[in-house]
Amino acid sequence: MDPETVSFLRIGIIQYIILAASIALHECGHAYSADRLGDRLPRMQGRVTLNPLSHLDPIGTGLIPLLMIFSPLIFGGGAPIALIGWGRPVQIDLTNFHPKDRTRNHLLVTA
Repeated sequence: MDPETVSFLRIGIIQYIILAASIALHECGHAYSADRLGDRLPRMQGRVTLNPLSHLDPIGTGLIPLLMIFSPLIFGGGAPIALIGWGRPVQIDLTNFHPKDRTRNHLLVTA
C-alpha cells in the first residue's frame, strides 16, 4: 500500500473513533439526566455508560459513517466533506417523573 492510502486509512479510523466516542457521550448525557431526574429505565437498560457498544446503532453508528469516511477510498475522489452519525435513542418513561415536573424533566432530558 502506498503511504497516501495508509495515511488516509489512519485518519479515517481516528475520525470514526472520535465520532463513536462523541455519540456515546451524547447518548450517555440523555440517559444520565433521565436517571438523575428519577427515571430508572435507562439504568435498567444499561444505557448510563460511556461504553460506545451500548449506544451503537448499526446503521447510524456503523454503516453510514464508515461509508462517508471511506467512500473516497472505495469510489475514488477527494476527502469526505461531511460526517454524520447517530446512536440508538435512549428510552425514557415519562410516568416515572413527578406529575408536576413531568414537562420540565422531559425537556431537560431531551436537551
